[in-house]
Formats: sequence, structure tokens, C-alpha cells
Amino acid sequence: MENKEIKFEKEKVAVMQKISNEVLNDLKLEVSQVSDDFVNETMTMRLTGFIYSNLADERNLDYYFDRPTFLDWLLRRKRKATFNLKVKDLLLNVPKTDNSMRIYVVEPS
Repeated sequence: MENKEIKFEKEKVAVMQKISNEVLNDLKLEVSQVSDDFVNETMTMRLTGFIYSNLADERNLDYYFDRPTFLDWLLRRKRKATFNLKVKDLLLNVPKTDNSMRIYVVEPS
């Protein structure tokens, strides 16, 4: 058996998500040794914040592919993929107070 020396290389680990400063509110950074998943001897970092959003529109997008085979052309089959698209409006200026108004919507039964 050969005695090979094992070398370890240093690798950089990072997770990044870019969110504009105009829409973030109540940022909080938590660093702990034990997180909610109860895995010991690991370090968990979590940055939380809030954005104010409103669901503006929801629709399904259908994308039709080209007919790839002769049988698809002959039988006039269309291959498609459907994507669910949700559009949200973001509040740019974060409210500084808890003054709010409630609207009640009554639907007939």
C-alpha cells in the first residue's frame, strides 16, 4: 500500500441575495451554534427582515415547444410547459408607525 499525503484546499463558502434597502424593514442578525434543526457543532447565521407586499396579479403562462419528432408533427401534438406567475407590488417607503386601516370584504354565501 502506498502512503499518499492528503492535501486539503481552502474553499470559500458564501450565500448572497440582493434586496434593495428601500423595501427592507426590521433587520435582525442571529448567529448561534445550535439552530432549529438541532444539528450540534455547526454554526448557523440567519439574517431576517420584512418587506411589505401586495399580490397584484396571478396567472398561468403556457410555453409551447417546437414539435421535436416526426410523430409529433404527424399527430399535431404540442408539447407545453405551464408556469404559475405571481406578481407582487412592493411598498417602497416602509411605514414608520402602526397606524393602519382595515377593510372588510363580505362575499355572498
